[in-house]
Amino acid sequence: MPFALPAGDAPPIPDGFDTIVRLPLRDDDAVASVRTGLAEVAAPLLLALPALDSIEITVDGTARTLTARRTAPPQTGWTTSPTPPFGAC
Repeated sequence: MPFALPAGDAPPIPDGFDTIVRLPLRDDDAVASVRTGLAEVAAPLLLALPALDSIEITVDGTARTLTARRTAPPQTGWTTSPTPPFGAC
């Protein structure tokens, strides 16, 4: 992935974070579109990204954090149970 800033000019990643994504936007329409999209980010995103424990979204200095609370280790694949014979229920 190409970066807009040389590595030496990139701001540091804050303590406690593994990754940070900063998006320079081309114009006011792009800013409005991204603001709308970020406002709509909700818990289902963490279902789609099970390796993440939390996501922090910061816009203009205001942070919002989504946190996953898992009660059991994630399973891989599908779990099935036998179907009772027809009429047995």
